[in-house]
Amino acid sequence: MSPPAAYPEVPDFLLAQWQELMSLVSVDCGVPAALIMRVHPSQIEVLVSDGSDSPYHPGERENLCTGLYCEHVIATRDRLHVANALTDPNWDHNPDLRLGMISYLGYPLLWPDGVPFGTLCILDRAENHYSEAIDKQLGLARRIIESNLSLIHETARHRQTIAALRQSKQHLRDAVLRANAADRAKTDFLARASHDLRAPLTSIIGYAQLLQGCGGTAGQHGQIIRHSADHMLTLINDLVEYASGSLRDEIDASPQRLPEFIEGVAHEATMLARRNHNRFVLQRRDGLPGVVWMDARRVQQIVGNLIENAAKFTRQGSIELTVGHSTDGAPAGGVMLQIEVRDTGCFLPPVSQQPTQPLFDVLLVVFHGLSKLLLPLLLLAHVLDRLELSLQIQHEIFQQSQWHDLALQAQWFSFAQLGLFVPVVILKYFHFQHHVQMQYV
Repeated sequence: MSPPAAYPEVPDFLLAQWQELMSLVSVDCGVPAALIMRVHPSQIEVLVSDGSDSPYHPGERENLCTGLYCEHVIATRDRLHVANALTDPNWDHNPDLRLGMISYLGYPLLWPDGVPFGTLCILDRAENHYSEAIDKQLGLARRIIESNLSLIHETARHRQTIAALRQSKQHLRDAVLRANAADRAKTDFLARASHDLRAPLTSIIGYAQLLQGCGGTAGQHGQIIRHSADHMLTLINDLVEYASGSLRDEIDASPQRLPEFIEGVAHEATMLARRNHNRFVLQRRDGLPGVVWMDARRVQQIVGNLIENAAKFTRQGSIELTVGHSTDGAPAGGVMLQIEVRDTGCFLPPVSQQPTQPLFDVLLVVFHGLSKLLLPLLLLAHVLDRLELSLQIQHEIFQQSQWHDLALQAQWFSFAQLGLFVPVVILKYFHFQHHVQMQYV
């Protein structure tokens, strides 16, 4: 019944206006007391009082639950008219009779959200049935006061909003200061880290240049080392630029000599294949263009990752790089460059043929195989999208080969014997070998 403590107080200038309003009501209605009451958690207060001979004074309070006229109005939130309390058994014991007030007409006053503020009422020492004109005048005064309460409520809400915005602004300012401090710390770290990363490569490039000058096999090895070191330096520069937020995201395409590009990739692939005693095979299709328009650094990054991934999971086998072209899907007057990477390494053993294999062994095999193919592709996903490359995977199962787009299904498999849920990402087809084709316009 009482308003929360968070509701605002009535400003003094409105109290003064309400005082004038109650003076007019008292005179026009010919009653000794015209009141505005405000309810509190356990009491009710005389907020405004006016009349020729009113026994009520502003600031006075009475306890609730004592049978007051206004208490009934607040509880029912409805109009109350008592013509003569002395002849009404419902009101012949109310506390206002001690002050001689036997007649009462009152209305509830509500905040905009419907919570009671108090009452607006008039009282008389004589029996009074109050005319319709008096009732209408009191109703008009009620609407004026409730419109003022609405204004008070909205003003308080706006002030709270402004205070919250100021606090948020301060928090944002503090966050910006902390972010700037962290950015400066990151910049300082990158400056030191970039020097420490580039310094060893400078020595490697220098010795590679010396080997190149020796000629023969040593010179060839020096050329491969120099090419790989330059590539690593480019990657380090990209890493530092990315960490500092200054890496350019646009594609830097330019005319490139395709034979030299292929030779550079092949030299690096040869060294990678030797790690696990693999044989590297390079095949060039007939009719390759001499010059292509592409971002050579990005394409080399993708092909290099695929070859390195194949070399990592292939042992005593073969890795094959095939470069060809096709007019299918190419723009008018152009060709589609096709780069294929094949290997004989195992992707996923035929777990379906081993129904008695322990569950954890099966899961380890599945995750080991998935890491071979999925992780490099996830790392290259952004670059592939920016270069508008098409990446496909060939699955070979039961001696039947088909082309499929990389299709992943994330599922939850419930293993009742373990009493837990294990997230497993599966491919549509498990296979022993995979074949990646990359198309570039």
